[in-house]
Amino acid sequence: MGLLIVLIYAGLGLAGLVSFALMHLIEVADLVYLFVFFFMAYFMIASIMGAVGSAVTDIREANTLVTPVMFIVMIPLFLWMPISQAPNGAVATTFSFLPPATPFVMILRLSADEQV
Repeated sequence: MGLLIVLIYAGLGLAGLVSFALMHLIEVADLVYLFVFFFMAYFMIASIMGAVGSAVTDIREANTLVTPVMFIVMIPLFLWMPISQAPNGAVATTFSFLPPATPFVMILRLSADEQV
């Protein structure tokens, strides 16, 4: 389902770019990276959720264990602007090494414009 959503959004985005003659705004390599990092994130989060699921027997227990995991996964969303504004800065570089956040941070870093 996640792959279907990514394909729909990417397809609609590309169709919009083609219809307005703005294809020069995106590189093909960025689309390849999108799918590579999508699969990395998908399997990483699936493994973490599988580990949480195997550690509990009740849904209430799972909720308490999933909360810290979701905070770690949401870090790139909280830091979207600092990462996009300085893709080679200290914040972006530091969170690139945090494994659950790596796919999200790296796609933000790759798609950001470097400011000199």
